[in-house]
Amino acid sequence: MITLKTLHLATREEVKAQIEAHLLAQGERCVAGAICRYHLEGDGKTLKCAAGCLIGDDEYNVDFENHTWDRLVTIYGLPESHRDLIRSYQRIHDSCSPSQWPYEFSWIK
Repeated sequence: MITLKTLHLATREEVKAQIEAHLLAQGERCVAGAICRYHLEGDGKTLKCAAGCLIGDDEYNVDFENHTWDRLVTIYGLPESHRDLIRSYQRIHDSCSPSQWPYEFSWIK
């Protein structure tokens, strides 16, 4: 499993595979109201967004919420590896319904 500690060692294909598998298995967006979240617990389950699935439970900080991935890299020193790829998946998670995800994923190379 890729986490912040190992993100810099992962290939692009490994990151893509983890994010896609996570989102498709989860089958729903990680949102509180209309706000996308990295991690969200409730109703006996934990949801994670496209970037959130790369943040281990022991690495997660509630202060990450309400910041873009770029901002987390700058403020908290998160790895810069695969920044554009992660942002692409975040856009899909944040703006498309889960039923559209497989189609949208096909555009990411």
